[in-house]
Amino acid sequence: MKLHSRRKVIVTIVALIIAIVALIAYAARPETVNPIENIISTVQKPMSDFFTSVGHFFSSIPTYFVGVDETIKENEMLKNKITELEKKLLEYESLATENAHLHELLGIYETNPEFQYVMARVIGQDTVNPFYTLTINKGSNDGIEYLDPVVTENGLLGYVSQVGPTTARISTVLNAANSIGTVITRTGEYALLQGDFRLSEQGLCKLTMLPDGCDIIVGDYIETSGISDIYPRGLSVGKVTEVVSDSNGTSVYAAVAPIVDFEKVREIFVITGDTVAVS
Repeated sequence: MKLHSRRKVIVTIVALIIAIVALIAYAARPETVNPIENIISTVQKPMSDFFTSVGHFFSSIPTYFVGVDETIKENEMLKNKITELEKKLLEYESLATENAHLHELLGIYETNPEFQYVMARVIGQDTVNPFYTLTINKGSNDGIEYLDPVVTENGLLGYVSQVGPTTARISTVLNAANSIGTVITRTGEYALLQGDFRLSEQGLCKLTMLPDGCDIIVGDYIETSGISDIYPRGLSVGKVTEVVSDSNGTSVYAAVAPIVDFEKVREIFVITGDTVAVS
């Protein structure tokens, strides 16, 4: 009985030794992974990948912000360049406008070289009748006086009705209080141009005191006659748009469209000094 028990113990020990040797030999193989290590590796790999990705993300942040900062600086530089170009464009447009006005003034001067001119800008209009009275940004400090005639590059605008040190008011040819001695360019016949309340609503003036048998027709041009203490002779005033006759066929009056487009008037020229001698 004891012998049997001893044999059983010896067999068990030998079996354990064999198993241990086998495990050691199996574990020593290079390509073999311990089951426990395999489990640990399986759990560890996703975590390792995650932390690696997080590391890469945070390491790229400084580079990202450096790039954003450079982009902001570039945008600021571009904005500054655009602003500078816009300023130069405005300066160019201003010079181009001034040059155009100087050419206009040259044309007026060549027509009437004996006159002196002050160039001014329209800065206001009559609130009730916008084209009856205009305000300009020049006055007595610039040599402008009451009753000075006012023109544009196209022709007569009106006269100075009020003057202050730095501004003046212009009474236009549409003003009902304005009367101008004129002559029909084609025929040489004299007539009186006046502002008219009814016609002024259409932007027209009224040509009256036409001589008997006057040969006036639609399309005739009207200019100043010089028979006045205000306006010199030869300034273009307007164009006849309608001739109204009575039952006998006698011309009663004519409607005249001013040569100046009042809606587009921005710069004007005041004729200063003595103009009577030219009449």
